[in-house]
Amino acid sequence: MEEEEEEESEILWPVSELVELEPKPIYARTLAREMLIFIAFFAFVTAVAVTSIDPITYYQYRLFEQLFVESKIPPLDKYPRIGLRDVYSMSDIWRYLEYVFYDGFHWKFYYDERYNTKEIPEDSPDRNVAFDNKLLGVPRLRQLKVRKDSCLINSAFAMGIKQCFGYYSHVTEERNKFGDQSQFVFVETLKSNSYVGKLYTYPGSRGYIVKLAIRDISDDTPNSIPVLKKSLWIGRGTRVVFVEFPTYNSNTNLFCVVKLVFEIPPTGGVVTSHSFRVVRLLRYVTISDYALLACEVIVFLFILAYTVFLGIELNHLGALALTRFWS
Repeated sequence: MEEEEEEESEILWPVSELVELEPKPIYARTLAREMLIFIAFFAFVTAVAVTSIDPITYYQYRLFEQLFVESKIPPLDKYPRIGLRDVYSMSDIWRYLEYVFYDGFHWKFYYDERYNTKEIPEDSPDRNVAFDNKLLGVPRLRQLKVRKDSCLINSAFAMGIKQCFGYYSHVTEERNKFGDQSQFVFVETLKSNSYVGKLYTYPGSRGYIVKLAIRDISDDTPNSIPVLKKSLWIGRGTRVVFVEFPTYNSNTNLFCVVKLVFEIPPTGGVVTSHSFRVVRLLRYVTISDYALLACEVIVFLFILAYTVFLGIELNHLGALALTRFWS
């Protein structure tokens, strides 16, 4: 027995691969211990996975998806119904922003018998997205453009075609001012993350920024959607338009960061996508939250221990340890 204990003590924490040639009692005991450790690890991982599923977070996500993706405006004159997934041209982008987007976050009226569709006062705490989601700041429009000489024109067409707007890249990016009064300025001090679109990956640190006017809008309100439309803010050089804004729901302690994306490829047309990131302000509040925290710490310790086990195997078996399937 003493010899067996001495043999085990030579290894910090013996694993079955290292004692395969040892007497059967040692191998069986080591294998049983590994199995119990793995069962415990699997149990804690399952607990973390199941406890992390929050139906309220899903319902919050679905609310914004229904408001800004699935909602469609009624037919207008000769135009059909349109939602985010129905945007195929620049004019569709403006129609979406004017009707679907604006109506989605700008709730002006109560719709029940008590208030009888009474308009909500400007300073009322109920004037939020779906009444309960407070808009933080104002929505922001951001676009990235390419220069008018960002691609080569075939010599056969050089006489008739003077401008060429190519694919978006850091090299072809437009950074000069534009607009009737050069009021739209390129900004490079943003702190947003890059966005992986359907066509390209776009930087989040720069672009042409407009903070949308959302109160008491008229046809001549600066930075309003009608004024931007008249100013041709979206043009031939535009390769992507982002609509971004965050909200906070105090009832559920949830933030939602909304990003609606319109990619405009050189071929023409529009490719849309969206991102609704729902996060908690404080992750650990209730007793169950702290229980989840404890499970997460235990899972981390398990992963750390398994890393040590692998290091022990590599130390004793060398590259042979990497050829084993369970390693």
